[in-house]
Amino acid sequence: MSTPRFRPSRDAALALMVSSALSTFAHAQVARVQFANGQVSATGSDGTVRSLARGAAITEGDTVSTEQGRAQLRFADGALVSLQPRTTFRIDEFRFKEKEEGEERGFFSLLRGGLRTITGLIGRTNRDSYRVRTSTATIGIRGTEYLAEITDSLRVAVGGGTIAITNEAGTFVIEQGQSAFVANQNSTPVITFEKPLLPPPQAVAALPQLPQDERAGDRRDTPLCESASGGSECSTLPPPTEPPTEPPVEPPTVPAVAAFGLDASLFLASGNAQLNDANQVVAFSDPATGENFRLGTASVQNAFHDGTVGVGRWSDGTFTAKVDRGDGLEELSIPVGPNQGLHYAFTTAPTAPMPAANIATYNALAATRATSTTGALGLGTFAPGQGAGQPVLAVNFATGKVGMDFTVTFSSAGYRVQTTGGTGGLAGSEVALLGASAPFVFANSASVPTTGIGGAACASGCSADVLGFFGGANAVRTGFSYAIDDSAAALKVHGAAAGTQAELYLPVVTNMLAAYADGATSATIVASNGTAQLAPSGRVTMFDGSGCCLVAMDQKTASFAPGEHAYDGTIGFGRLSSGTATVDGGEGAGFSALNLTANQGLHYVFGTLTSPALASGIASFTLQGATKATSASGTLGLGSFSGAMAVDFALGRVGLDFNVNFGSNDYHVVTTGGLGNTASSEVLTFGPSFSGSGLPTTNPAGCASSCTSSVQGFFAGAGAARAGLGYRIFDDTETIAGAATFTQSGFTPAPGGGTLVGSSVAIDHAGAHDPGSLGASDSFLKTGTTGAIDSSGKLLRFFETSGLTAIGSAVTAPGESGNDGIIGWSRWSGGTLGGTSGHAGGAFTGSQSFHNVFGAPTPLSDMTALQSGGVTASYSLLGATNPTTDAIGAMPGTLSSASLTANFGTGLVSFNANVNVNAAAYAINATGLPISGSGFSGSSFGYTTGSACASGCSTSIHGFFAGAMAARAGVAYNIQNGSGKFVNGAAAFTKAP
Repeated sequence: MSTPRFRPSRDAALALMVSSALSTFAHAQVARVQFANGQVSATGSDGTVRSLARGAAITEGDTVSTEQGRAQLRFADGALVSLQPRTTFRIDEFRFKEKEEGEERGFFSLLRGGLRTITGLIGRTNRDSYRVRTSTATIGIRGTEYLAEITDSLRVAVGGGTIAITNEAGTFVIEQGQSAFVANQNSTPVITFEKPLLPPPQAVAALPQLPQDERAGDRRDTPLCESASGGSECSTLPPPTEPPTEPPVEPPTVPAVAAFGLDASLFLASGNAQLNDANQVVAFSDPATGENFRLGTASVQNAFHDGTVGVGRWSDGTFTAKVDRGDGLEELSIPVGPNQGLHYAFTTAPTAPMPAANIATYNALAATRATSTTGALGLGTFAPGQGAGQPVLAVNFATGKVGMDFTVTFSSAGYRVQTTGGTGGLAGSEVALLGASAPFVFANSASVPTTGIGGAACASGCSADVLGFFGGANAVRTGFSYAIDDSAAALKVHGAAAGTQAELYLPVVTNMLAAYADGATSATIVASNGTAQLAPSGRVTMFDGSGCCLVAMDQKTASFAPGEHAYDGTIGFGRLSSGTATVDGGEGAGFSALNLTANQGLHYVFGTLTSPALASGIASFTLQGATKATSASGTLGLGSFSGAMAVDFALGRVGLDFNVNFGSNDYHVVTTGGLGNTASSEVLTFGPSFSGSGLPTTNPAGCASSCTSSVQGFFAGAGAARAGLGYRIFDDTETIAGAATFTQSGFTPAPGGGTLVGSSVAIDHAGAHDPGSLGASDSFLKTGTTGAIDSSGKLLRFFETSGLTAIGSAVTAPGESGNDGIIGWSRWSGGTLGGTSGHAGGAFTGSQSFHNVFGAPTPLSDMTALQSGGVTASYSLLGATNPTTDAIGAMPGTLSSASLTANFGTGLVSFNANVNVNAAAYAINATGLPISGSGFSGSSFGYTTGSACASGCSTSIHGFFAGAMAARAGVAYNIQNGSGKFVNGAAAFTKAP
């Protein structure tokens, strides 16, 4: 399998191929395959055979066979075992718990073939805890790097530390630099200069060398004898004829992941980094792909390594690279001057597992001096795009989006690389984590926007590619390489940078409301649901919205006004000032930069919306906290806020009474009716939200002509325990803005009434009405709504997605309502319907009415059961309203009979009714009404006949099933006769046994 590859196509676009090679760093059971090539398999203790590839897990009892392949295993204690072709190696017993505890075990069997190994922690303290059995002898260790080959005999060579060879002849110690031959299980080891016949080191994956202080000090020409049969066999071992040769010591290698910038390409490699004494990368090899980079005669510049992440640049010499840039592996020898280079970022500890939900920002930790492909620009400087101390990268681990914002500045040109939204609004970024294939790696899927910030840069546009990773526990570090394409200048700019985690935020899914006015942008209040980046003490530094309005908000360089931010777990508020913040109000407007002084502000309120919204009851609220009020110009200074609010949930009206005091300017805002009578308030509820404009406002000093105010807010927490709002006050010359939160101080439920929430926080509602109410006679079915009833079960109001419909000043017609706890019905008449815009209507005249039938919908699981069972049910009339007409002066009529039949198997309903009103008779015989979900409906000229239908009647019918297993049904009907008059009514039915 190939290592993850990142390379641009011929048009310099970044291409990405990812494999499971990066799973090297995932958690193992006993060991994981770090490298596999050719035919490699494992046979489990149960006899199951499976092929092995890089990243595969090895468990206790497995027997690994390489046949015509090779494999390198990394064990949980850090041991590395490289298996040669035609080798069989078994894990007999392995126990390790991340540290030596005295009970660890590493018992293995080399059944055939050869291996090279560097042992791990097991056996360092307790020698008896490690052994490798062969048919000739058993190998023990003393902190070791060694090679072993078993055929009919055993050959070993010790590269570091010592090993102990035990067989029937005794136990013998072989030291560093020695090679030994053991003919059979009864033979004493013989020191030899012939090492095991393993393939050349360059043909296998590189293994790290032991530190020098762990290698044996003095080398001997004969094995030390710990215990030998006969007690004197050690003295008879012949010495070698010439001293062994110490193998050359190369810089150690460590497993690593690196991102390289080379010419027009970015590469990601997973393999082995070779570090010199200064922890500078001097070589990197990827055993899975065969790619490698070697320093050659070049020198390492701008090197940095903190033990987790590092960067550097090779320049001023010739380095070599073996890479695949789209046409297979190619050997390159690349000369670079002092103002050119190969830039790299690497980590020896890629993050695993990745954080699941947090949002993090990263400040610059180190960076290479940027260079251009031609070298003409000299050396550039990397810096945060928003200024010193600001983040260069941010990531939302939940969504995988990565935002970046940095500059690269040369003496004659400068560039700013900024993903869409920068480090604030991450939702639109071009850069993202790669997911399961390489969870700690990120790259851009589209070119990153890049602008020129000085000189002749980006004369015809620029773009950038980035490639990076996260390292350390909890992604405490990041590193990346970048390539900027300046096509007009016919060059690319390269560099690498490392970052350190500045803050780790808790993402909170919340409703966010922002009110602002800074003198340069239009004063407004915007709100939406989304994810807030929540820092300690309730400070919201960033917000990604999902609604239509507030798309994003970012603190940027602004600061939080001292003492003006709080969060109680349900609702919070704050004010940004003294700097530049950004807000995207949505609707295509893009980001607005708010340049704020200490006396201006971006005010916000956030919290968890109340669900379900309350439909009845009266609540009072006292002030919990507020920001200091500010003016658009800032000349008024900072104002104080005081006030209270009340709400009648049944009426859907909010009363407000508050003061905003700037000393000589005291604004008093009170809704019509104040807190005591909310019925006439300008502020209306919309589910858990509320808003209003044109609020009466007074201020003797600032309202010479007139002042008005607007508010927008929401209820938060269970039972509307909290409320928050943003406000704007408009006087003759100024615009005032602020935000406040309130806590519920009292609640009076509607007498005997309640909230209709149904089994799924919804009711079905069918209604028919005359023109005076909503502008035109009609019947309809509203699903997914909530409603409120009074103590006798009569409907008072209902919510739906488009707003609120309420009884208003109308009354329920006497004797025309009922409710059996499953379904209810009533007729509103006389007066005017209440509700929100588009739902409130004019006054009813005569018998004009609003007919309704309501109830909790039959669960869809019940509807499915009825359908699959082919059930047919008959329904008899339970109750009904008297039919009415829109004819002025006409009296209500009668519903003399009605019935309903449902064939759930075919999904069709039949409805029959005889209606008499205004001296006319109507016979409804509607068949074939299709069922959809728990509802049904239909419209036809053929449904109704009668004396008033000589020239035809058009009838529409809407209904639903309520209760368990469709125990009830409700219907609203609307008839238009040949004279253009309308007849409306509603009926409830109960299912026959």
